Amino acid sequence: MFEIKRALRLYHDRVMQSAAKDRKDYYGILGVTKGSSEAEIKTAYRKLAMKYHPDKNPNSPEAAEKFKEISVAFSILSDPTKKHQYDCGMDTGDYDGINIEEIGGVGRLFGAMFSKLGVPLPTQIAPKVLNTARQICKAEPGVEARVETVVFGQIYKATIPKSEAAWYWLEVDQEMSEAGVLVHCLSTSSSKYKVILFDKDGATRQFEDSEKRRNGTEVDMYFVQWDRYNMSDLFPLKFMTDDEVPISFRRLDGFEPSLNVKLQAGRHLFCVYGDNWINDVKFQIQFLVCPRAPDLVQQIQQTEARMAQKKTELQKFQTEYMAAKKAFEEAEKKLKDESDIITTLLNDRSTAYNSYKRIAKDKYVVRQLAAQNGPTSAGWFGGIFGSS
Repeated sequence: MFEIKRALRLYHDRVMQSAAKDRKDYYGILGVTKGSSEAEIKTAYRKLAMKYHPDKNPNSPEAAEKFKEISVAFSILSDPTKKHQYDCGMDTGDYDGINIEEIGGVGRLFGAMFSKLGVPLPTQIAPKVLNTARQICKAEPGVEARVETVVFGQIYKATIPKSEAAWYWLEVDQEMSEAGVLVHCLSTSSSKYKVILFDKDGATRQFEDSEKRRNGTEVDMYFVQWDRYNMSDLFPLKFMTDDEVPISFRRLDGFEPSLNVKLQAGRHLFCVYGDNWINDVKFQIQFLVCPRAPDLVQQIQQTEARMAQKKTELQKFQTEYMAAKKAFEEAEKKLKDESDIITTLLNDRSTAYNSYKRIAKDKYVVRQLAAQNGPTSAGWFGGIFGSS
């Protein structure tokens, strides 16, 4: 268990290091927004790539650097897993997540064990599911997937194998779009899954991973007109208790601005993707029109604004705290060293005084013995020690 905690803390520090430094704005680099579709991102990248390609700018280091920058941005934003990590405020690094289909039975067994312990292991969406989404949206013939047309408020229950998906069409009118849509998915058996929204071309637009809650694993996806934050439990606090940084500084690590996708009037494709390592995924999903509750919305926004401010303050205070902690530990060590020295000096002093006192007493012990044994003995001792 200790090694698991240590490994997770190292992973946490790597993927969350972006919180402590300025990250590059990949959306800004490509001239797109968080709500841009995959097609729009590709179009923007192609235009910029043609403009700054080294072949068209053979003697321009600036153009070469710009081409490299837009290539990196596109590699992140065109990959659903990396884009999701980036949107969650994580450092994407070189880690793409685990493809469950490509690992063997032993690998899935270990993955299941880690998930049981609550260790979050990012996983990829199976290519066959992504291909099916494109086929459904383009109405290609021969698609075997069954897509259920959603009735708002109705609860849909299903069981799907790992790496498979259950598909849903959601029809949104203008009034629903303005009010907002809430998608709630629950697995009382604590299955691991993703809820995915696709764009009109079948590309991944947004997805959320299930998270452990009291009554199982849940996903809440809000498609609202107001700005909000997500609170993701990417790294359970129980695995951070041995870290030198107090848990209080970790509690808002997963608090990041939401992608805040809005569902326009029209038809939208969703799926629940089975992310379990071994077993089938059991879940229920419900699509709801958001209530018009301006007072509650205002309360949520005010609370989240305070949380965002508190996260910034805690990041600054963490630096101050760690410096103070280090200074205190150094001072505490110095105090212990000084205390040890004083203890040694006191012992040396006591030993010296005891020796001095013993010598002073010893000569009187000799005289007392001489007096007790009479003049002969006294003369004999006197001959040896003399008189004082």
